[in-house]
Amino acid sequence: MSESSTVTLPIGGMTCAACQSHVEKALKSTAGVLDASVNLVTRSATVSFDPARAQTTDLIGAVKKSGYEASLPAQGRGLLEQQADEDTAHQNEVRSLIIRAAASSAAAAALMIAMPFVHIHGVGLQIAVAVLVVATGAPIFTRAARALRHGNTDMNTLVALGSIAALSRAEYAEASLAIVAFALLGRALEARARRHATSALWGLASLQSAAAHIEREDGTLVDMKLDEVRVGDIALVRPGERISVDGEVVDGTSNVDESMVTGEPMPVAKSKASLVTGGTLNQSNPLRVRVTAIGDDTTLARMLRMMREAQTGRAPTQKIADRVSAIFVPAVIAAAAATFGLWMALGASPTDALSTAVAVLVVACPCALGLAVPTAVVVATGTAASFGALIKNGDALERAAHLDTLVFDKTGTLTEGRPRVTKFFSLDGTDPAEVLALAAAAERASEHPLSTAVCEFAASEGALSLRATESENAVGRGVVAIINGRRVAVGSELHMHEVGASGFEGLDSHFVEAKANGATLVYVAIDGVCIAAFAVADPIRANASAELAALRAMGFHIEMLTGDSESAARYVAGAVGIEKVQSRALPADKLARIRQLASSNKQVAMVGDGINDAPALAAASVGIAMGGGTDIAAHASDITLMRSDLSSLTRMLRLSRRAYSTMRKNLFWAFAYNVIAIPIAAGALLSFHIRMSPVVASACMALSSVSVVLSSLRLRNAR
Repeated sequence: MSESSTVTLPIGGMTCAACQSHVEKALKSTAGVLDASVNLVTRSATVSFDPARAQTTDLIGAVKKSGYEASLPAQGRGLLEQQADEDTAHQNEVRSLIIRAAASSAAAAALMIAMPFVHIHGVGLQIAVAVLVVATGAPIFTRAARALRHGNTDMNTLVALGSIAALSRAEYAEASLAIVAFALLGRALEARARRHATSALWGLASLQSAAAHIEREDGTLVDMKLDEVRVGDIALVRPGERISVDGEVVDGTSNVDESMVTGEPMPVAKSKASLVTGGTLNQSNPLRVRVTAIGDDTTLARMLRMMREAQTGRAPTQKIADRVSAIFVPAVIAAAAATFGLWMALGASPTDALSTAVAVLVVACPCALGLAVPTAVVVATGTAASFGALIKNGDALERAAHLDTLVFDKTGTLTEGRPRVTKFFSLDGTDPAEVLALAAAAERASEHPLSTAVCEFAASEGALSLRATESENAVGRGVVAIINGRRVAVGSELHMHEVGASGFEGLDSHFVEAKANGATLVYVAIDGVCIAAFAVADPIRANASAELAALRAMGFHIEMLTGDSESAARYVAGAVGIEKVQSRALPADKLARIRQLASSNKQVAMVGDGINDAPALAAASVGIAMGGGTDIAAHASDITLMRSDLSSLTRMLRLSRRAYSTMRKNLFWAFAYNVIAIPIAAGALLSFHIRMSPVVASACMALSSVSVVLSSLRLRNAR
């Protein structure tokens, strides 16, 4: 069975929820397509398909057959360049709409002023206005005609029918122009608001530098375009410049502002061997940086990719609007026809009956339904990114809003994840230097923070550099390696039991004080006999206690699962106020606890950073990975926290609740607007002398979709 492929296609011509529904239906009905999600805000479609049965050309063809435009992203251009191209196209669209709306408004105003003084025959007036209407409203009529050719109806259909119907009576000539003017103006305002909604994407793309100062072998500098830079090149970053590449500092010390990428408010000190990220700002001194990633492999590009994927997907709440949107426009057309027939039957004049029917056509707004949920998702995910929380998709955002239980890993999550060896002890008769060299050689096979601490300590003590010929990593417990013919095991007490090592109990008496202070013991066994141990301490994150108190105040039940010893687990749990603790937890134990909580109807988030957390992260309702953790943990998670503290977690959870509330409010008002406005336009309040003219109806239609976007934009202040 072939693996599925996923592609995100830019979609042109969509203006409302009905358009979104047509495109999605066309894609889903294409042979080989497994799933398709179309987003009105980002004007894109994310399609999962079987490459053995469908090609991207088939997908594009299906979209075009449904009456809309589709294309592949420009080949040879990275995500950052694509985002810049889209920004330019978006600005051009807004400019064109505003110009057309201004022209149509000016023509309508001029006609209204001139009509009392200039007597033009009805047909001549209608022809003249028709030319103006079609000229200024060309995008509306073109798309309406295209939809009609493909058997579809959308927002353009309603506006086009309304303006044409108004043109059929000379006394409504200026109304026809006003309808088009308000439709165009509303679309321009909506487009501008949508750009504000996606401002995080534009801002992220703008952080990319155009070129880098690259050192040649002879020491001279040359400015190179980023697509010419290669991994291993040495780049010079001057004070006040943005770092153009991901890399490792090889020379220099400076402070770097990383707030635009991680949300970290304070500058971070960088020196030799420090890692730097493209898009961050070098503040103090020159840095020489060895390039470690380029193009779409950089942190900035990966962040942009995650945000684009999050904003092109859809939240489950959107399904409600999708079902209504599929039948909305035909239902409105039928309602307008029924309104005209009813008023004619009741004895109204053709002019009044037509005016009422036109008002029904143009007051209806499927745009608001289509924008209600995705705008909230787009703004919320962008806002979250601004403080260092990358949310994978709208589904994850919505699930986060329903969480009631948080389960934390310890190392690298509640603690800083940079443990240090505080004590080393080896039994009499052993060579400490040899033990250090063997332990470090074995631990190089593991990415666990405790292993890193052992290696760093051995290096600081000048231990010899040895290599293991064989190694086996027991995730979360330790390693076993063959070094110079000797079997070396390094790890926890549980690991010593598993490998059959003896004598580790006798080492504990030398670490009583260290264990009382929360240190973890890492034992070293050579050929089955424990001969040494390390006390490794990992400082608790400075704000962990305060943030967990805030989470408890929000109503969360909090637990901790860790593979560490009971003493270390209890020490950290006591310091941060967690009562429910499970120590010595293997990956399978963490997974089992998550499933146990889920089976009791808990909505559980797992917060972790290591390989051993990956199964639990994937199984939780929401998996949340700390950004400093492993790639596997980030891949298994729904949300990645880029900051080095837990404040972004608290803010993200608050934001998710507010975003979900905004989605529901937007949907409610979108439905309520149409439920209330359409009957009023049809004349339901005529007995109270309340009548909605076509011009007022078109203004209401324009404002309704804009108001939904503006409601979502309030989430940008949720910081």
